[in-house]
Amino acid sequence: WFLDLFRIVNYDDNFRNYVILAPKYLRAKHPYQLSIATHDFNGFTKLHLAIDGYTENDEVANVIKEVHLKRSQTQLVEIDTTTLPPGSFSLNILSGSGGEVNLTIPLTVLDKAYTVLIQTNKPIYKPGNVIKFRVLLLDEATKPVHKPKAIHVTLADPDGNEIKVWPYAMLQNGVFQSQLEISNEPNLGNWSITANAYGKDHTFSFLVDDYKLPKYELKVSTPQPATVSDREFSVDVEARYIFGRPVKGNATITVNGPKKQSKTAKINGKIRLSFSMIDLLHQTSIVDEIIPVEVIVVIHDQYTRENIKATNMFRIFNQSYRLSLKKSSKYFIPGHPYRCIVEIKDQNGRLYSGPNGYHNTSEMRLNPESDGTVPLTLEVPEQVTHIELNISYRDTNEHFELQRIHFSTTGQIQASIITEQLTLNTPIMVQVQSSIALNHLTYQIIAKGKIQTVQQMRFDDTDSVQFNITATPEMIPNAKVFVFSMHNGLILKDTVPLMISSLPNWVNVTLPNEKVQPGSRIQLEVESTPNSLVGLLAVDRGAWLLGDGNQITKQSVLDEIGTFSDEIEGDNDDSYFTNYGERETIIVFLFFHIYCQHAALTARFGNFVPDEEDAYIPPRKEFPESWLWLDLQKTGMDGKLHIADIVPDSITNWEITAFSISPEHGLGVQDEPVALAVSKPFFITINVPNSIKKSEVAIVKVAIFSVLNDTSYVGVTLKNSRQEFEFVDNRGRKDVSYQAKNVIVTANSATTVLFKIKPKKMGNIVIKVIAETTEASDSTEQLLRVTPESLPYSITEKRLIQLQNNRQSFELELKIPRHIDVNSEEIHFSVQGNLLGDSVDGLDEMIRMPTGSGEQNVLKMVPNLVLLDYMVGVGKVNVPLRNRAIKFLGMGYQNQLKFKRNDGSFSMFGQQDNAGSVFLTALVAKTLHQASQFITVDEKVIENAYDWLRQQQKMDGSFTELGNIPEYGLQRKHTEKSVLTAYTLVAFLENDRISEKHKSIIDKGTQYLVSKIQGLESSYALALTAYALQLAQYKQEYAFSKLLENSQSNNGFRWWNDDNTAEATAYALLCYIQRGDFVDPLPILRWLISKRHLFGPDNIETTFIGLQAIAEHSKRISPNRNNYEVSISRESNQLVTLNINPETSLTVQNVSLPSNVRKVRVMVNGTGTGTFSIHYRYKTNILNLRPRFDVKVQTLDTTTSHYLDLKICAKFKPSEAYEISKLALMEITFPSGYIALDESVEELEKMDTIRVRYGRLAKIYSV
Repeated sequence: WFLDLFRIVNYDDNFRNYVILAPKYLRAKHPYQLSIATHDFNGFTKLHLAIDGYTENDEVANVIKEVHLKRSQTQLVEIDTTTLPPGSFSLNILSGSGGEVNLTIPLTVLDKAYTVLIQTNKPIYKPGNVIKFRVLLLDEATKPVHKPKAIHVTLADPDGNEIKVWPYAMLQNGVFQSQLEISNEPNLGNWSITANAYGKDHTFSFLVDDYKLPKYELKVSTPQPATVSDREFSVDVEARYIFGRPVKGNATITVNGPKKQSKTAKINGKIRLSFSMIDLLHQTSIVDEIIPVEVIVVIHDQYTRENIKATNMFRIFNQSYRLSLKKSSKYFIPGHPYRCIVEIKDQNGRLYSGPNGYHNTSEMRLNPESDGTVPLTLEVPEQVTHIELNISYRDTNEHFELQRIHFSTTGQIQASIITEQLTLNTPIMVQVQSSIALNHLTYQIIAKGKIQTVQQMRFDDTDSVQFNITATPEMIPNAKVFVFSMHNGLILKDTVPLMISSLPNWVNVTLPNEKVQPGSRIQLEVESTPNSLVGLLAVDRGAWLLGDGNQITKQSVLDEIGTFSDEIEGDNDDSYFTNYGERETIIVFLFFHIYCQHAALTARFGNFVPDEEDAYIPPRKEFPESWLWLDLQKTGMDGKLHIADIVPDSITNWEITAFSISPEHGLGVQDEPVALAVSKPFFITINVPNSIKKSEVAIVKVAIFSVLNDTSYVGVTLKNSRQEFEFVDNRGRKDVSYQAKNVIVTANSATTVLFKIKPKKMGNIVIKVIAETTEASDSTEQLLRVTPESLPYSITEKRLIQLQNNRQSFELELKIPRHIDVNSEEIHFSVQGNLLGDSVDGLDEMIRMPTGSGEQNVLKMVPNLVLLDYMVGVGKVNVPLRNRAIKFLGMGYQNQLKFKRNDGSFSMFGQQDNAGSVFLTALVAKTLHQASQFITVDEKVIENAYDWLRQQQKMDGSFTELGNIPEYGLQRKHTEKSVLTAYTLVAFLENDRISEKHKSIIDKGTQYLVSKIQGLESSYALALTAYALQLAQYKQEYAFSKLLENSQSNNGFRWWNDDNTAEATAYALLCYIQRGDFVDPLPILRWLISKRHLFGPDNIETTFIGLQAIAEHSKRISPNRNNYEVSISRESNQLVTLNINPETSLTVQNVSLPSNVRKVRVMVNGTGTGTFSIHYRYKTNILNLRPRFDVKVQTLDTTTSHYLDLKICAKFKPSEAYEISKLALMEITFPSGYIALDESVEELEKMDTIRVRYGRLAKIYSV
């Protein structure tokens, strides 16, 4: 090992002996150490040490040190190399008095300077969850680093797109803690967190996926590893709800081996079924040592009637156990005892854990330990050169060989560890045996490529010496002891490894009770070293069944620290041992009996999380999957920390872990998670549909669980105190405030009760159930959403306020029809002193289009982006609003990455489309470029999009569409080359850096547009072309002049008639702004504001360009001069008065008006600008409308009273023959009380056109 790791130099000249132990490795940001020992010379001498080399820029770099030495001295010399830049270096050693020492040793630079650990608060996340994480930066002794003060942290999606970057993540005692909310429709798969310290990346991944917390935990195992000699192959099954209660039902176990076998039996939590090994193997010829067997378990829960399934693979072996030999040293010395340990493991790798006992052997009588080991001491005679050990148990035989040490003419030494359990800060005894008498010895401890300790000892002549060393944190998890001595001018040496599995710090969490009820207040006591920072985490057991995640465990820390040593290869001392001599054999036979308990393998299913309310506590509503994730807290001088908290509402089992970190003691980790069981002896759950229509009947299913020891007579009552629904089968009872049913629940079992109700109102109604026995009671409350059989209508009318110390008057009539749902109308008035209006308020409510395509998703980003740009432009920032907009913008960015193709383009459905879309790629590229001012956007995404667009330009400078764009609205016009070319050119021109990089693309595109102006008839095409040429600074005015000729004006408004009137008018306004004219376009601005209701759901470009144009003009009008009063009245009655001033200009002021208002008069008096709007909505029963779909429902023959198997066919019915659907969303609700089986949904999801969004299934049709 040392030949590969170290250069060991022994010089003997003029009676001067040196032994130099010099690492061949130089670790970045760490000092370089070497040891120098002198022997048998008079006087003093000195050595010149230098580390010389070249940096990566071929610049000379070196560090020099001079060492003074005297006789019989061992020095540990440290050279400060912490400031050396990356490069190639060597160690040069030269004696000061002449040429007796002149050595050059090439050094290998190791870049691992720190340990990085990352912890997440859950192993798996759903869309919409918040990722909470911690990054720990530790040195090789697990202590927090002092430098750097900050690191670079990046969070990326499965495609490597940067979602969030923390460029200066500040460390607190080596820890950075932060969080990020995932969008509702992100890229699913393995996300990553990358921490960069001193230029080296450390990446950890976690899964984002749609999942449900398991309801059950199903364990499938074998009682012991199976062998071909067994009579039976046995399978153990344990099925429990996640809160611990055993599952009752029928279990079917299928074993797929050489021959398939299956059995069914009743189960009550546990069952063992056995299968004939002869029948299972079916006369199979046993050639391989292992025969794979698949075990499939399906359990039908008799209470919930759900099927639970698990599949595990097992192996049938030729023999039952594996035997291995742990050697105290690689070789033995004849005449000295040799120690070793026989390890006995089952075929799953677990150590024997049976009882102790004596066992007869032909040579000796041994006592195996209960941990599966057999300590063995061999008395080796002088003449022995070779030892063979044959060890057997039952059907297992192993053969081992031990070799004699390779003698030189001067003799050899051997080192071994006497202490069995090696722990930090406790003595470890080392024994050194020699074939000749010694009077001095030097030992050095090497760990992670560094010399940790050097010590020289002198003693009377002896061939065996023992000494103690102390393990330090720097030696974790492994180190080596190097011992050497000088004899007749030659070196005798040996090495022995140290394996240390403890951490330098410790932490322990204790609970007052291991079992509590939901909502209880508990106090955790945490103990560690004084002034340690403690991080806690509790995770729902159901979440752990879905994956391990990034957790800080003792083993993960040891593994990570061990990578310091993993960089250093080599374990070869053989060239020092060459002589074998005479050969004689000792044979040892061991016979003993062992019983091994086989731990169960777990099939990961289930978390049963019912909604429950104890009669004496509030209803449970919060069901987090992780808990206790707090800011790091410090222990006191006594090392203790008390944390009080409320137990979440989930009935489940929590696993609590902790770590502590201290600058003095380093890192400590809780050895094993602390379990906290949350349950009640008697509880109920309610199962109702997510929502029902007002005219439907809902089935309320109540499950009663009892772990009481006696049979209970239970009264179950469904409360209706608010008269929100009626009972369908009330059997003539006049009291409709409740309905009660009685059931018998036997001890430790469950049952169900059904209620049928019909809602009397819309909105949320309260479903409250009480279950009572003479011994216990429980109450649960849940909301059932009742929706009308109606369609909502929403209308907004907006006006521009423009005052110069004068008055404006407006009269508006609300267009609400007579025949609407009673009390469904809502009327709201809002005023704001900025032209963006209610974009500033209700960002998340402004866009109502359903998501599901690459185009629609951009729409969610637009209002947030425009608002942020506007606030920066006018210099007034509403901080909470800004943060909210940035949050929505970040989520939109995450969602958009799902539609990015491998070639850098974007399309409606990403990789599922045949090609990228020029239009959509241009739209996304310019949107992300603008968004990068406010959120983290991976520059590669933008660069690749523009590079892809560059490749699509034709020789004449035009662009043509490649992707499948639905043929409607604006998208239809983008199939025209001139329109698409102008649009794509704008995307390049609005990005200064990109336009400079792709100047030739812009020049060719500009010339193409100029050549097509004469033939442009569409106002939209003309406005877009004029804007593109304005951005390109094209000097001729023909396009702009022709645009003005096509305009319409009336009553102070100016606009352009077109199929895309709003977009054409918005681009015209942008042309004026680009020319520096802000007065003449006021009639255009007035028209756009009056048409704000067009923005949003109808067309993405309407929203994008309309808001952009208004915001660009608004930035030129300061709200600081606003000072006016707005009065709202109907007929002669004044309803409300609002005031606008510079302080309220960025705030939207809202008031609700009476629902019977149909005419409104608005008076404005003062100075300033702004907008006001009247927004009203109402509902009309869908049964009164002409249906737009033909829907046929077929009930299949497999339908039962508890199971519906349906086939649904839908056809769109256009109003006119030429009508084409844009993007249709059809929602078909199941009959009340029914939900879709997960298996059927998963099967449908495999189809390319099927999507699951917001818990609903959608089929997407391309047109």
